[in-house]
Amino acid sequence: MTTNTPQILAHQTFSEEQFSTIKDIENQYKKAMLALNSISDPLLTIYGGARVSRGSQVYDTVFKLAKMLGQKGWAVASGGGPGVMEAALKGVQSGGGQSIGFKIDINSEIQESKNDIDIQFTQFAPRKYALRQADAFVFAPGGAGTLDELFELFTLNKTEKFAEKPVFFLDRTFWHGMIEWVVKTVYEERELISPESLSFFKVVDDPEEIMTALGY
Repeated sequence: MTTNTPQILAHQTFSEEQFSTIKDIENQYKKAMLALNSISDPLLTIYGGARVSRGSQVYDTVFKLAKMLGQKGWAVASGGGPGVMEAALKGVQSGGGQSIGFKIDINSEIQESKNDIDIQFTQFAPRKYALRQADAFVFAPGGAGTLDELFELFTLNKTEKFAEKPVFFLDRTFWHGMIEWVVKTVYEERELISPESLSFFKVVDDPEEIMTALGY
């Protein structure tokens, strides 16, 4: 008689490659936290798409916001790639603030510009952790990576694994569809989240709205 019961391995060990990856992640966590500990200014992380083109409205808006932050003594961190990330880091530099590029070694996010702090990551986990160590967050238009960062931060916040901090969605037109789905389908129709979850973010169009919310 045969069964479809899956075979259970009595003993499983890590491969040498897996141990090496774990060591890399540990070292990258340490390097990122040492760099962050050297920053005395308040820090804001800007997330957004690598495919946003120079000269576009989104690029220019992010640049303006980051410049304003730099002028007020803020440091700005981003993923260190092109698009929104480039606009954020160049913008804060133009305003006299510190730029922090937490880069990942994938072909779609190559950026050659020099920042006050540049760290190259091979693994996403320590890079995402480093980007979360900010005092406030801005989500500009972006793709899968931006949404991944957004929902992870949302989950950590609502499960009380992360302190509540200001979160801004920049560009109402871009975020409207997702917000409508969360409110109408996830919250009202399916009742899958609490009403408190809807206070997680503030939707804005202008950098001035963010600066005002930060107290300027």
